Amino acid sequence: MRIHPQERLWWSPGLKVTDNAEQPVTIPPTGFEASFDDGATWHQSRDNGGRPGWLIAGANFPGPGDSAGGVTADHVLTETVRALVRLRDTPETIIDGDLWLQLMP
Repeated sequence: MRIHPQERLWWSPGLKVTDNAEQPVTIPPTGFEASFDDGATWHQSRDNGGRPGWLIAGANFPGPGDSAGGVTADHVLTETVRALVRLRDTPETIIDGDLWLQLMP
């Protein structure tokens, strides 16, 4: 995902979870956690229209004329980061993938 420094966007990666028999497992939208600092802190996912999501803000949000609307971002992006995602109920399970968040110039 790429974000402008003055934007705030939902990040909802397509997360698919399967069991040992490769059968799909249904996880509620709030059943994931993401880290944007290499695992130092974790943020629970929010329900973004039935999908897990995290609200990401650029470093300059809110800008002139913008309103945060009382909603706090899960992460303020100041540089390109690789997000880690895991299941909330089994935190030892890291979901593998190239989950990059980039700040646009």
